Parts: sequence; C-alpha cells; structure tokens
Amino acid sequence: MDRYYHQHETVGTSYMSKVYAWMFLALLLTATVSIATLSSPALATIATRGFLALFLVELGIVFGLSARVTKLRPGTALVWFLIYAALNGVVLTPIVFAYTGATIALAFAVSALSFGVMSVYGMVTKTDLTRVGSIAFLGLIGIIIASLANLFLHSQGMNWIISYAGVAVFTVLTAWDTQRIKNNSFYQRYSVMGSLSLYLDFINIFLFLLSIFGGGGRRR
Repeated sequence: MDRYYHQHETVGTSYMSKVYAWMFLALLLTATVSIATLSSPALATIATRGFLALFLVELGIVFGLSARVTKLRPGTALVWFLIYAALNGVVLTPIVFAYTGATIALAFAVSALSFGVMSVYGMVTKTDLTRVGSIAFLGLIGIIIASLANLFLHSQGMNWIISYAGVAVFTVLTAWDTQRIKNNSFYQRYSVMGSLSLYLDFINIFLFLLSIFGGGGRRR
C-alpha cells in the first residue's frame, strides 16, 4: 500500500510539474509579446484598434480548445495554447501599459505570491474544495454581470468593488483549480487544459490587482 501511494504521488508530482511548466512558458510568452507590442508602433496600433476582434479570436481559441482537446494531439493542443498566450500579450498591452512600471511590478509580485501560496495550498490540502470552488465560480458570474453593467454606469465605486471581488474569487479559484487538476484523470491526459486554467487564474489576479494598485499609478 505504501509503495503504491509513493508511486502515485511521484506520478502526480511529475504531471503537475508539466502543468506548471506550460503555464510559466505561456506567461513568459505573453510578457515577451506584450513588451514587443509596446515597442512596435504597428503592433501597438493593431492592439488598440483591433482589441475587440483579437479578444473574440481569443475566446474562439479557448472554447475551441476546450471542445476539441480530446481530439487533438498533445503537441497541437500546446501550440494552440501558446498561440492564445501570444495573442493575449497583444490584447493586454493597452491595458497593462496604461500603468506605471512600479505599479506593474507591484501587481505582478503580489499576484505571483498570492498565486503561489494558493496553488501550493490546493496541492497539499486534504480538504475538499469543491463547495468553496463552486461558490467562487458563482462569484465569477456575478463579477462578469457587474462588469458588463459598469460599462454603462462608469461607476468608480463599482469598479473598486469588482476589482477586490475579482482578486478574492480568482485567488480561491487558484486553489480549487489546482486541486481538481491534480485529482482529475482528464487533466492528466490533457495537461494543457490544466495549464490554461491556472494561466487564466494568474492573469486575472494580476489584472484586478493592477486596477486596485493603479489608482494613482496610471501613466499621464
């Protein structure tokens, strides 16, 4: 029994290492493309004027990858994930670089710390996080609805509430996603989907923290 448990833990650790590796590669690609976009007038123009079109393409990739991952070769699924990460670098450039370098650095550092702590917790805890994760998912739906409403209300107070709620929700989702990715055999067969889930958790924590820390940190 002990021998079986040890082998199972070794396989799980190796598998999760792959999930984190693809996730960090995607984050590095997003950051690199974002910096390149900022440095290129042509790419910056595309990022600004084509924001909506690129965003819709991103959604198409995410939904398409989710629907067809079982029919794709692992290498093909990874390529689509990295294409999404690269496009995200272009899409995020007008958002992220509206803030000062100090604000971006602070938001990234706090995001990395928050994500790391909660992901480790999701890995090691024996508590079933399904109920907590389900509540957080409902909170995410509420955030989406509130964000859409605030597009018309333009309420700064609502924006603050959404930002703090967003950090809380995606911090909890990080632990939940980590636990279900570790325990679900689907993600062991299709590790790219686990990497995508954690990548999205990190990106959203970062963006909401940017909004919170950037009250006085926007570029003039």
